Amino acid sequence: MEIGGAAIRRKINYKGLGKLKILNLGFNNITDACLVHLKDLINLESLNLDSCQIRDEGLCNLKGLWRLKSLELSDTEIGSNGLRHLSGLCNLESINLSFTSISDSGLRKLSGLTSLRSLNLDNRQLTDAGLPALTTLTGLTHLDLFGARITDLGTNCFRYFKNLRSLEVCGGSITDAGVRNIKDLTL
Repeated sequence: MEIGGAAIRRKINYKGLGKLKILNLGFNNITDACLVHLKDLINLESLNLDSCQIRDEGLCNLKGLWRLKSLELSDTEIGSNGLRHLSGLCNLESINLSFTSISDSGLRKLSGLTSLRSLNLDNRQLTDAGLPALTTLTGLTHLDLFGARITDLGTNCFRYFKNLRSLEVCGGSITDAGVRNIKDLTL
C-alpha cells in the first residue's frame, strides 16, 4: 500500500490495516509521531520511510514488527543511537541507511541482524574503523558503501562476506593493494 501526502493529512485509521504486509510512506511529511500508529501492523514485511522526518526515538515504535524483512530509512534523520531499536528485528533481510547520520560506532548495533542479505550504508561518515562490526553479517549478498571513506586497510574486512554478490565501495581511498584484497572474494 502506498500512501501519499494527501492521505496522511486525512489521518488514516491504521487499526483496520492489521493484515497489511507492505507499506510505502516514503517522501511524505511523516514524523516520529506518526510511527506510533504503526505498532499494531505486526504483519508488515516491508516498510518504506525514505526521506521522511524520522529520528532516532521514533524507531522505538518498530520494535514489535518481528516479521519485517525490508526497511527503507534512507535520507532520514536517523543516527547511531536509533539503531538500538532495530536490534530485535531478527527477520530483517534488507535495510537502507544511506544518507543518514550513522557513524562507525553505530554499526555495532547492526551486528546482531544476522539475517541481513542487503545493507546500504552510502554515507561519508563511515570509515574503516566501523567495518569490523559488520563482519558478523556473513550472509550479506549486497553491501553498498558508496561514499564511505574506505581505504586498503578496510578492504581486509570484506573476506568475511563469503556470500557477497554485489559490492560498492566508490568514493574512498582504495588503491591497487585494496583491489587485491577484493579480488579474492568469490563474487
